[in-house]
Amino acid sequence: MKDSKLVKILKTFSEQEFSEFEKFTDSPFFCNSKILPEFLKYIKQFYPDFNDEKFNAELIFNELYPGKIFESKTSENLIHKLSSELFKLCKEFLIHSKLKNDDNRRKYYLLESFRTKKLNSEFEKEYKITGSDGNDIYKGGTDNFINNYFRTKSFLEYSIDKGKAVDAFESILTTGEYIVIAALTKGFRNGDTNLAALNYNIDTRYNLIDNFISHLDSEKLLASMKKNNDRFYPYAEVSYGIHKIFKYPDDDRHYFNLKNLVFNHYDLFGHTERYILYHTLISFCSRRLYAEDSELFKSEEFDLFEKILELGIYKYSQNDSIQINSFRSIILSAVDNNKLQWAENFVKNYLKELHPEYQENMRYYSMAIIHFEKKEFEKALENIVKVKYDFILFKSDVKNYMFKIYYELGLFDQAYSMLDTMRHYNTRTKDISDSFKQRETNFIKYAAELLKIRSRDQKTSLEYLKDKAEAEKFLGSRNWIIEKCTKH
Repeated sequence: MKDSKLVKILKTFSEQEFSEFEKFTDSPFFCNSKILPEFLKYIKQFYPDFNDEKFNAELIFNELYPGKIFESKTSENLIHKLSSELFKLCKEFLIHSKLKNDDNRRKYYLLESFRTKKLNSEFEKEYKITGSDGNDIYKGGTDNFINNYFRTKSFLEYSIDKGKAVDAFESILTTGEYIVIAALTKGFRNGDTNLAALNYNIDTRYNLIDNFISHLDSEKLLASMKKNNDRFYPYAEVSYGIHKIFKYPDDDRHYFNLKNLVFNHYDLFGHTERYILYHTLISFCSRRLYAEDSELFKSEEFDLFEKILELGIYKYSQNDSIQINSFRSIILSAVDNNKLQWAENFVKNYLKELHPEYQENMRYYSMAIIHFEKKEFEKALENIVKVKYDFILFKSDVKNYMFKIYYELGLFDQAYSMLDTMRHYNTRTKDISDSFKQRETNFIKYAAELLKIRSRDQKTSLEYLKDKAEAEKFLGSRNWIIEKCTKH
């Protein structure tokens, strides 16, 4: 029982979800069994861990069937059958819960119901209401265009049923336009997917998306859309701007062009699309910082982080948590721009918006970095040793900072040991991109030389090491290495 599919799924339920599931099983509309609500009521006492010794088939059977004798095989099979049925009901509940919160699909199914039941006046009224997608968080994105395709498809079928040829013809064109703009949006933005795959050392296969875009005369298409005042032109223009920053990653003009487009067309998009667009700009800044420690893009990145907090688009949706990678990036950007008080305030004000399981760990991580930048190395060490590797990038980050803390405290034996740990991890791991791995490899190389110089007090090599570090293309913690060479 403790390892059953039912237990595994119930463990994921929040208290509110569990309460709603109880109501769900109590409803004859969803559950036609009288025993399943009793079964759920009994096992609720073991939620959320389900580890109690009393949570076993025999005691459950005795509770549900008082007066009957428990027989090991048949009775256990009966409890397992109830468990399986309740698991199926859990799946129905999850479907219902998602549908309840999905306005677009609810509206579409309502339209379809009115249409098939020939409730024409109700259909037309509902169709007009659903025509406004101003509150759709996906407005301006692929999901929004596809949702509008289905909405218009319903009206097309309604028009055919009613014999309205003009409306039917217009709907045929409109449904096609929604499919095309959805394809263009997805296609132009596929560079982000390819880059993400590259960052995780995933080989991307041939795909129709890239093939489609590579054979498309995009410039000619966009020019024609603009000339004809196509209502989808701003969306295509923004997505094409995204395409160009991935196609020409070293040409900063495309970044600033996209930035202006996003600012100018901000109101055309819903919350989630705004989130995606701003994080696309942020990702470009991060890549430029990886390629070269540009002061311009260092401040650009931080300004964008400030902007998403100001606009309230720092989460994928209002009901989501802040992504752990976003939180980490904001902290690192703040300290890179010497905004230490700002970083502390950010941790204080936004830590609670991380998923609860990450909050404590992220607090240790963030405060370790802030204390380090404040030269409070003992406090930094107190925090960094408490960080768990529950996020892939922490594995490199923590080792990097632990070495630097040991170095600053003059703990050379620990520093040498940490470098050896970093070297082994960097050689064996397949979880990070080659460019990131190269940055860490070079850091290990320069950190080892720096440690030798300091421990042996050979100051004559510092200037040479500094010149090499400044010229290195990929180097993690470049500024720290250069600072140690300068201020030793």
